Amino acid sequence: MRKHYASTGLSLTAALATALTPVAAWPVTSPYGQPSISFSKEPVSPHQPVVLQSDQLDYDKTNEVAIATGHVEVTQGQTVLLADTLMYDRAHNTVYAQGHVTVLEPSGNVYFAEDVELSNDMATGVAEEFKARFSDGSLFAAREAERKSPSVTKLLKAVYSPCSILCADGTPKTPQWQIEGGRATIDRDEQRIVYRDAYMEAYGVPVFYTPYFSHPTPGADNTSGLLTPTLRRDGNLGNVVAVPIYWAISQDKDLTITPLYASAVSPVLIGEYRERFDNGRMYFDGSITRTQKVDEFGNTLPTDVTRGHLFAQGDFNTGADVTYGFNIRRSTDDTYLRVYGFNNDSLLTSRIYSEAFNFGGDPNRSYAVVEALAFQGMLAQDDPKRSPLLLPVGEVHYASLPMAYNSRFTLTGGMMSLTRQLGDDSRRLDLAGDWTVPYVTDSGHVFSFSTKLRADGYNVNSLALPNGSTFTGTEAQVMPEARLDWRYPLMKQFTHSSLIVEPVADMILSTSNGNSSKIPNEDSLIPEFTDANLFSDDRFAGYDRVETGPRAAYGVRSQWQLPRDVNVSALAGQAYRANNDTLFPLSNDVNSHFSDYVGRLGFTYGQWFDAAYRFRLDKDTLSVRRTELNSTFHVSPVTLSLNYLDIAKDPILDNNKQLFGGAAYELTKEWTINANSYYDLLRHAFVEAGGGLTYHNECMTVVTSVGRNFTSDRDYQQSTTFQVQVFLKNLN
Repeated sequence: MRKHYASTGLSLTAALATALTPVAAWPVTSPYGQPSISFSKEPVSPHQPVVLQSDQLDYDKTNEVAIATGHVEVTQGQTVLLADTLMYDRAHNTVYAQGHVTVLEPSGNVYFAEDVELSNDMATGVAEEFKARFSDGSLFAAREAERKSPSVTKLLKAVYSPCSILCADGTPKTPQWQIEGGRATIDRDEQRIVYRDAYMEAYGVPVFYTPYFSHPTPGADNTSGLLTPTLRRDGNLGNVVAVPIYWAISQDKDLTITPLYASAVSPVLIGEYRERFDNGRMYFDGSITRTQKVDEFGNTLPTDVTRGHLFAQGDFNTGADVTYGFNIRRSTDDTYLRVYGFNNDSLLTSRIYSEAFNFGGDPNRSYAVVEALAFQGMLAQDDPKRSPLLLPVGEVHYASLPMAYNSRFTLTGGMMSLTRQLGDDSRRLDLAGDWTVPYVTDSGHVFSFSTKLRADGYNVNSLALPNGSTFTGTEAQVMPEARLDWRYPLMKQFTHSSLIVEPVADMILSTSNGNSSKIPNEDSLIPEFTDANLFSDDRFAGYDRVETGPRAAYGVRSQWQLPRDVNVSALAGQAYRANNDTLFPLSNDVNSHFSDYVGRLGFTYGQWFDAAYRFRLDKDTLSVRRTELNSTFHVSPVTLSLNYLDIAKDPILDNNKQLFGGAAYELTKEWTINANSYYDLLRHAFVEAGGGLTYHNECMTVVTSVGRNFTSDRDYQQSTTFQVQVFLKNLN
């Protein structure tokens, strides 16, 4: 017969739980992400009632000893204690638990011991044959656990491993790695486990010894320490070793300092600082080194120079639909980032901004932004003295709520000030108003009529003109426009699929003035005619150039939805302009009124296959002027990606033909091999190629990679890089 006993003052399970383990976490940046362990740093409240169940319960009033035997179960809150025998000696303030002692916590952690003795208000005690299984599968064991104080536990012959000790069929196996210490200390206040005379074992074989080793306890706050080193062999740097040192300043900020040692260059100091606020976050990443100067031809000079970079980012929200922030990306010189392996960017853009949303007539369609922009070109032909600084750049977009006949009014205004050390400067003010009226006929034709008036004013200094002179002064242009859009969606429903076919056309009337040679072109240098801007009223990307004159576009788009998540989409069309004095290149024939044909084909098959094919065909010969293919394929164990670009005789981009490919194959559940390449089909040469082998299981990840870069730029030479990274779960 089960017996029950309840009390509000006897915190047995809380005391036993905290005696068996103090508690903390692992701040790991690794393939495993943040672990799921989440311990409470405080014991269960002693004010919670204790419920005791057992086969037999005896109480010795004379000696004040309560003894529960047989399937003892003690519950307090969501914490449960199981044992064969439990004795509470009230006179000596001691608790004894014997036989298969088990403590289950609500976090999912389970603790085991053969015998547990607690005394001194359960602040101290001893547990024999102590074991713990954490909620992430990690295991901890010790021959003896002695609780010296409420926050410190001493362990004898302690072993820790996050690796599985069972095979798939349930038979025991040796963990892939484990830490074994002659002695260990768990400090709940410090949130650390410290080992003395420790061995790191791999498959049961000691691989190295250290007299001292420590790591955070499961569930701890961010904890300072060493992170996983990176080993690399680089053609530009030689043999490279980078050892990150992590400093957990507080719960909302941390700092990582990484000394990088290379055999072929001077050491580099790398830093990363992160901080979170109630209303945002900021991040700083930089490096610095002192090394020999290199000239523009890659020759080493006898003088030393400081090289480095700074990437900084911050994003904040005022809570009133206003955000602000910064994104700074700067380097001391063009090749530094590539030489030291930080990135291969050809342009660094820095931005400081503030944005506002949800205001005006229709808050979902209105916004405002003001920002400052700076650019740093990283190619040999980039002259930093000619790089522009935009300060400020601003734009406000106001949209009204629906008015009569569902019409809407929008107003857009902007400003820009651009300066350079060398070259022309300019300032711009622009204002545009647009009124749009939609209309749908009873037979399903969808029309939209809009009128627009745009005015731009420029103030220019030292602008080079086509005739060889320069211009300093002001220039303005006003462009009225009227537009009519039409589309007629047609749908056919089949038994297991549906098809939508939609003819589309638009017609625009505007004056032919605009695009004066006295207006600098800063933001519309590389116009492209593609399926993405076929039906745009202005196909130039920026403000400094605008399409003018009467023009039209027409085409058809469709979508076919098939069973088993199969989707097929298509778009094809052509543009027309009444005069050919506009600067936008619709085809290779500048005198043509008709554009080339552009289009897109898309195919999606669930999560397994996705492909998009974009094309541009010559209007006269139907020869291919542009081909772009992007595709991904994933059917376990294979993942493939293929991107192909072929541009032929483009009036702006000339000829370009490139192939990007990637593949990954899961050899087993734990082993994955991958490869990737970037090939220039015009030069018949690789630009980049590489691959790697990854091993990943529940407790460790080993990433090996090799890459070859086939380009050179001053002190950045063609090189092969080989890198190895090892991540040990809960230790990195």
